[in-house]
Amino acid sequence: MAVVEQYPEYIDEVMHLSEYESVINKIIFNEVRVTQNTLKQYQEHYDIRQLMPNYEKAFNLKVSGLDQQETIAKTMTTEQLYLIDNPAWTRGYSIDQITRIKELEDAVGYKNMAIIAPFFIVDDNWYHNIALETSMRIHN
Repeated sequence: MAVVEQYPEYIDEVMHLSEYESVINKIIFNEVRVTQNTLKQYQEHYDIRQLMPNYEKAFNLKVSGLDQQETIAKTMTTEQLYLIDNPAWTRGYSIDQITRIKELEDAVGYKNMAIIAPFFIVDDNWYHNIALETSMRIHN
């Protein structure tokens, strides 16, 4: 299974092996470049309704985003797609990152771009910073 962790593109070959569910979940939820086919295979083998609601929503949003083939989705920025509720904004993010952005959105208000927009750029401190921002907003 170490091969799949190092080369996530091979996940489709082991999706059916339930004994590797934890590794499969790690890849599905943390890999930005997961394919629509892989996500659909995951849905066939695992009940996504068992996920926490925020992750289930992010999963479905990612599937929808990967399905968007419209020209508009290819020519607009992430922020523009987000503002018009086009799920293609999720293409550059993992399901876990989408979940974190949506949690921040819940904490600061729908489309509060002054706070949300900086988190469309992912850097080494991204998880720490978005967790801190979300926590601060929830407790204020």
